[in-house]
Amino acid sequence: MTTIFSKNQSGSAMASNIAIIFIAICLFIFVLHQGRAIMIPLVIAVFIWYLINAIARAIGYLKIGEKTLPRFFRFALGVLTICAILAGIGT
Repeated sequence: MTTIFSKNQSGSAMASNIAIIFIAICLFIFVLHQGRAIMIPLVIAVFIWYLINAIARAIGYLKIGEKTLPRFFRFALGVLTICAILAGIGT
């Protein structure tokens, strides 16, 4: 079984592998840097989605008698809670 840095490789083959790995790392960093305009809003959206789910799940634990709120209303209250928090921060 051969690996990237096999002991049987010559010096030029090993240098070639190191160069390819370095280029791949540089390309990865470049793509992350150029894609930050898309990735930052995506990460924020996933974070807010997670918060809405957590709030809706917490509201689901509240019971009125033996019944809970329907799922749609729990998520609507979760969205309203996030909007109220953001509006409170904005003022």
